[in-house]
This record gives sequence, C-alpha cells and structure tokens, in this order.
Amino acid sequence: MQSSLVVRMTENRQAHGWLHKANGAADTLIVLCHGHNSTGDRGRFITLARWFEHAGQDCIRWNAVRNRPRENTFTVLTVTEEYEQVKALLDPMRRKYKRIIAIGHSQGALLALKLCAEGIAHTYVSLMGVGDTVESLERKKQALAVQHAPDKDNQFIILPNGQTFEYTNMFFTDFVSWDVPKLLSLHRGASLFIAAEQDTAIPPSEVRNAFKQAHEPKNYLTVDDVHNFSEETSRLIAHAIRDWLQTE
Repeated sequence: MQSSLVVRMTENRQAHGWLHKANGAADTLIVLCHGHNSTGDRGRFITLARWFEHAGQDCIRWNAVRNRPRENTFTVLTVTEEYEQVKALLDPMRRKYKRIIAIGHSQGALLALKLCAEGIAHTYVSLMGVGDTVESLERKKQALAVQHAPDKDNQFIILPNGQTFEYTNMFFTDFVSWDVPKLLSLHRGASLFIAAEQDTAIPPSEVRNAFKQAHEPKNYLTVDDVHNFSEETSRLIAHAIRDWLQTE
C-alpha cells in the first residue's frame, strides 16, 4: 500500500516522499535516496519500492522539494539541504523499526551514507554512487554545460523543456565539503556497493575504491548497465540486495 508523506520542516520548507507499507507489521524500513536533479518518482525507484513492499519490508521513496523562485526556474538544492529533507522524513518513524537500510543512487548515495555514519540507518547500499566528490563535481559541470550568469553569483542550465535550474556557488562549495572517506570510516555496519559497468558518471573504479575503504562486512557487485539503470536492472538489483541481506 502506498501513501504520500509530507513533513513540514519550517514555515517555508517541507520534505516529501511516499511510504510503501507492507502487509503486516514490518520490522525493517528501507529508504531510497535518488540522485542529483532526479526524482523519487522515476520508474526504477518505484520498481524497487514495490519489490521491497511485496517482500514484506516497508519502504520510503524520498522526493526532493526544490525552491522555485520564478516560473519554470528551480534553485538546485545543496547536498546538505537534500540530506535535511531525507532526515526529516525519517525522524517521525525511525523508532518504529528494528533496522533501517539506506539505499542511495548516484549523489543520493552520499545521503544514504551519512544516514549510516550518523547512526540513523544501520545498513548501507550504494547504487553507482560515492565517487570522489572533486572529480565528480568536474564531470557534473561538464555534463551540465553550466552557463555563467552576468552577476557571477549564480549559474544556470536551461533544459530542452524550457525549465531552468539555478546553481548557487553554495551548491559547489557544499558538494566538495562532503568527506567520503570520513563518512565511510564512521559507518560500522554492513555495506553493499553496486557499480554499473557502462557508467561514465561515476565509473566502477571509483565505486570500487569506496568499497575498499569501507569496514567489513561488505560486498561489491556490478551490473551490465549505464548510470541511470533500467527497470529490468532494478529487479536484478532488488534480488541481489535481498540475497546479500540474507547472508550478512
């Protein structure tokens, strides 16, 4: 059963997501964190959430609530602002569960890792994520072809559908401040790293490097797909996560 979640953080800020509730009482909660400028309403996340729900585990799909200063213009959230939204969704319900598993795709893997590093979640799963933040930022800039605005305080990218995404300097500063090795050292629970063999956004070599830095117990797997993997791969990933959880 799926229901909408809305948590008011402040007068002008809120967190949004969906809860997939399994039949019966579940003692495990899975939280799915999507990547940069993505959404929790993508097919791959819906597939994963429904699969976990049918497997008897409650699952949250987080969905970023972005600032909208003008029509068709969105201010891109910093990673820290995204993390605050995910944490706000979890806080009211985290004590209902014996175990929380944080799964993050791409940039969302940073959010999932911090949930584990801070002891909010117990088990960590990285899907094509947690690469080197400095190198990842350079690839991100190149992929976005960010345009400089006249005031030099903000940068913009205009998508083919006419939407404008506004990047503040704070976004770039905040992004590189996330210390992946430190977060990996703070997480003492189990970790699973899944890389995509055809990934050019976060290459398998970077995922493998993060895996090497993580504490035991841990595992590393690859799938034959690209960074934004298909729904079919979502089902393969769900099975792989299930099998891994049964052994760790």
